[in-house]
Amino acid sequence: LRPAVGVRNMTWAAARADSGLGSVAVAWDVDWASSSGCAVLRVTVPPNMRAVLTIETADGAGGVREGGVDVREAAGVTRVAVLSDRSVEMELQSGAFRFAYSLPPSTVAQPHAPGSSNSPCH
Repeated sequence: LRPAVGVRNMTWAAARADSGLGSVAVAWDVDWASSSGCAVLRVTVPPNMRAVLTIETADGAGGVREGGVDVREAAGVTRVAVLSDRSVEMELQSGAFRFAYSLPPSTVAQPHAPGSSNSPCH
């Protein structure tokens, strides 16, 4: 899964795909009023399935929260890797997830400093 969160200043999107094991769902919304471009991403992975999720973030893995917890310590997230382009790749077990993070400066109209994780999305 690699959702294009915040493309063309869209405020939300949702998609679902049915599989033999159940529905995989992704939905996101962005608060463009916040200076950091706060994104909230919801992902549902059906039972007996795993998913690899890649997101673009301003602050690397340390700036991503799942259910209010640092993504590197979140239940159901089995692997976290920061890719060279500041994307974060995560392997997810089955379940429902809610990720909150700041979008990269290239996506946000108002620039912000990397590492400034004081946004309301955390």
